[in-house]
Amino acid sequence: MEKPLLPFSLQSRIQSLLDTAGASTVSLRTAREQLTQRYRMLQEKEPQSGFFSPHEAVAYIAARLPATFAAAKAVLPHVPLESVTSVLDLGAGPGTAALAAALHWPECKRLHLIEGDAFMSEVSQHLFKGVPEIAHQTFSFQHANLLTAPRDMTYDLVILSYVLNELSAEDQAKVLKKAWDHGEKGVVIVMPGTPTGYRQLMGLRDQLTGMGAFIAAPCPHHDACPLKAGDWCHFSTRLSRPSFHREIKGVSLPYEDEKFSFLVALRTPTPRASARVIRKPLQRSGHVTLDLCAKAGLTRQTISKRDKGRYKAATKVGWGDSWENT
Repeated sequence: MEKPLLPFSLQSRIQSLLDTAGASTVSLRTAREQLTQRYRMLQEKEPQSGFFSPHEAVAYIAARLPATFAAAKAVLPHVPLESVTSVLDLGAGPGTAALAAALHWPECKRLHLIEGDAFMSEVSQHLFKGVPEIAHQTFSFQHANLLTAPRDMTYDLVILSYVLNELSAEDQAKVLKKAWDHGEKGVVIVMPGTPTGYRQLMGLRDQLTGMGAFIAAPCPHHDACPLKAGDWCHFSTRLSRPSFHREIKGVSLPYEDEKFSFLVALRTPTPRASARVIRKPLQRSGHVTLDLCAKAGLTRQTISKRDKGRYKAATKVGWGDSWENT
């Protein structure tokens, strides 16, 4: 799979933001570590309280924007819509999901970003200004609480990326209802690929189907998730690390693997594959083994090299891809 790459002009703007933040690399690393530690200690009944300082926010942009961008870029190809002309990014942060949507759908002319943190709302406007790849598209920005933001417009698609996991269960339900009301075609949710993120996502899935949503991906059905206790549905994407990303994290490896979970919920049913690859395919001499979530439940298929057509397809399929379970 090709590594998602941030536009170079945006990478330059992030580097400039770091250079003018008035903080040393050491202090930004410390801010990132504090933010990460607080995030890891997050309990289900104790939603994350946001950024404690502008330095934490800058550190978050450098350390997490490339990874959350990669996750959004990996999810959007699973949205089975012929065209998307308007997007609402709820809980936009620095605008990561909106950027991914703008690049994925060049015909998308209207993108609105709502963010509750004043610094993040301001910095996203600075980061996006003059980026040539999205210069033909219109971005609007709103600093507002997700629970109280006005419902004055609708959009083809509403994206909730790495935001619902920061809310209480009660607030998750309220924000998701608002997102569903705003989305004329549907809603996309991206969550951390953790057991907690998956568990929360399954509750949101129940809420969506209760509102009449069609789950287009990744699930090939509307039945209860067949995974056993202790397991969780998640996927992975590999991203190229910009130099500022390596510096802020104190690492040398040129890439990183981001784990994520997601849902694509639409108002109108669409054709979907009969199965989804839920583990990294195992390629061995003469055969490929695929772990699948199918309409009939979990299954494992071993495709022999003797079955030339399906074997060739199996060697190209990746974790998270659809598969015709015949």
